[in-house]
Amino acid sequence: MNDHRPAPPQDQQNYPPHDEDEINLMDLLRVLWKWKWLIVVGTLICTVAAALIIMQRPKVYEVSAIIEPAKSQKSLAYIEPPDQVSAKIQAGIYNERVRKALAPDPMKAGIAFASRVLKETGMIAITSQWREKETDLGVEATRRLLGILSDDCSAVIELKKGDYNRQIDMKANDLKEIQKTLQVQQDILSVVLKRKEALSVKTEEAKRNNDRIYKQIDAINENGSIDTGVFLALSITVQQSNSYSGQLDRQLYDMEIEAKKADIEKIRLAMLANTIKGELNTLNKEKGMISNMAIINEPEVSPRPISQKTKQVTLFTGIVALFFFVLLAFFIEKIKRR
Repeated sequence: MNDHRPAPPQDQQNYPPHDEDEINLMDLLRVLWKWKWLIVVGTLICTVAAALIIMQRPKVYEVSAIIEPAKSQKSLAYIEPPDQVSAKIQAGIYNERVRKALAPDPMKAGIAFASRVLKETGMIAITSQWREKETDLGVEATRRLLGILSDDCSAVIELKKGDYNRQIDMKANDLKEIQKTLQVQQDILSVVLKRKEALSVKTEEAKRNNDRIYKQIDAINENGSIDTGVFLALSITVQQSNSYSGQLDRQLYDMEIEAKKADIEKIRLAMLANTIKGELNTLNKEKGMISNMAIINEPEVSPRPISQKTKQVTLFTGIVALFFFVLLAFFIEKIKRR
């Protein structure tokens, strides 16, 4: 009895029998060779299409500028740290203000700025991307941003200078009070010196009177004729004169002490006034050494487009298309077998 079995399908005639879960290298090569035109032509079409699409897209240029934040020339400390200024720009805090400054309808001007702090310089690089026909708008937008940054910086500087002004006013008031006290002390010293001078004159007069009395007593003793009443009167006069001279000496001593104290106080106040004057000069210098934001590089357009990466996009598209059509070939082959 003859065993008549149906002929295997065409696909099974071309390939050796194997389990569905096992795929050897020759099977893979046969599938790739069978569908080579699909893979090559499909990949080529996708790659060319991607290149054409990229080339037809408008070119994008970069508008850039470099600024240096405000700082004090004395301490070289920034009024506002560069990292903080850059973070504000990067976060888009100023974008809406720039839009309103450029166009009545803010939606007509899509603006986004990027920024970064340049290493070891403290300067900030500001960039934005614009289409070829909008580069002039990009330059103007960057200028408006720089103007806004400068205005905000000026406001901060004014606050800083206001602090300096308050300190200067306080020091100036202190100086006026010290100068008034110094003048009072000078007047006191003048009065003391005048009183001292008057006491010195009286002391000299008392000494001269004592000398005259002593001469009279000596003359009486030499004559040998002593009048008891006269001698008694002269003795009383000598005692009174000595007492008066002692009082004058004590008052003169007190005046000298008071004059020295007044002079020392005058010197102290003068030194304090000079110290405050020096502090005032320092505050005025520091106030004048606060500089506003500096524009290092004015806004400029990059000489070449920055976003037209035709080669990279085309290569990536070709690789993706190649994998896609290879998988598509195996998928179609699998469907045909079943």
